[in-house]
Amino acid sequence: MLPGHQASDRREGLAVAARWSPWTFASGTEGDPIARGQLAAGLREIVDGCVGAWSSRFSNVLIGVSGGVDSSIIAAAATVHADGVKLFTRYTDDAAGDERPYAKALANHLGLGLAELQFEPDRVDVRQTNSVGMARPCGHTLAQESIRLLKAMTSEPGRYGYFSGVGGDGVFCYLKSASVVADRVMREGLGQGALKSLLDICRVADCSIWEAGIRAFRKAVSGVRIYHEPLDGRLLTDSAKLLPNSQIPHPWLVPPDGAVPGKIQHILAILRNHIGLDAWPVEGIEVVSPLLSQPVVEYCLRIPTWEWCASGINRAVAREAYADLLPVSVVHRRSKGTPGGAVATVFERNKSVLREMLCGGALVEHGIVEADAVASVLDNRKGLIGTDYARVLQLADAEAWARGWQ
Repeated sequence: MLPGHQASDRREGLAVAARWSPWTFASGTEGDPIARGQLAAGLREIVDGCVGAWSSRFSNVLIGVSGGVDSSIIAAAATVHADGVKLFTRYTDDAAGDERPYAKALANHLGLGLAELQFEPDRVDVRQTNSVGMARPCGHTLAQESIRLLKAMTSEPGRYGYFSGVGGDGVFCYLKSASVVADRVMREGLGQGALKSLLDICRVADCSIWEAGIRAFRKAVSGVRIYHEPLDGRLLTDSAKLLPNSQIPHPWLVPPDGAVPGKIQHILAILRNHIGLDAWPVEGIEVVSPLLSQPVVEYCLRIPTWEWCASGINRAVAREAYADLLPVSVVHRRSKGTPGGAVATVFERNKSVLREMLCGGALVEHGIVEADAVASVLDNRKGLIGTDYARVLQLADAEAWARGWQ
């Protein structure tokens, strides 16, 4: 069942109906417009309230921090409103996956300790998945190792909650799109406001005024259409790419009259987080994504897209809301870390297992995965190019999920 829907068991059968839609808030018709000077203060009040409410359920609150904006906001709010807060950061051997300097700066600023936990790629068994028994495969390569590291933090008695900044990029409208300019033109017309937003998005997306301006004009003129999430056809068979389900629009991606293009992208960014929310079954630990709490999502949807990139800063409203509680290095941080190096290591060390799983597995048998295409990626001797190696691991998780039903 899709998020925001309710199933009722009736005499004539099971009935499913929508009970919540993001467009109630994103259309600009819900409540009075939020004054520009109150955006950050209002966001902080709501995030603080949600983090505090979630925290009250646990005697131990574990917060995974990277020193990025989203997880740092969760940590700052929890420090003020909760007891038993423990920070930890996970790191890999390569520089892109080691964000300890930022995480340490955050912990020191908040006056908390920081546990530093290292990913060990050799512990990952690609034949296993953490989405066994679920309606669809939704795990990822390093989930097993992440769960192991989480359990290592549970030495004390009590009820544990694990908080993360998952969903922050979506909820806080991290867009690099000319749609935000189109939104402002469609709402306010051409003027200084639209010009300011054009300059802002050029800084966020690192593009020229001409490029952003032309794209914004096209979006404003063409309006908003039903959005179909494109199918990732890599390594799939031709018949799998034509599956009809890939053409069915999600109800949240069917915009109402008067919608603007940036808001459908904002909603899509939030929606993409739902796929993996159930993929963290950790015994004895409740996994919580506070930024995806309904009050936070509803408030953020009411904020115009162009406010999120004000002054050329992504997630500007969120940064402003917590600037006084976070270290300067975090507030002004623009870079993002990635565990890609650890994922690549898992791929390289498990090629023979991956070949056996995928080239002769259930997904090939059912005409979904193209065995020769997978073999080509596994046989490549020119080093890892692009993200096909990550795609192979994603399909391996789906294969493990499928075998779990056999």
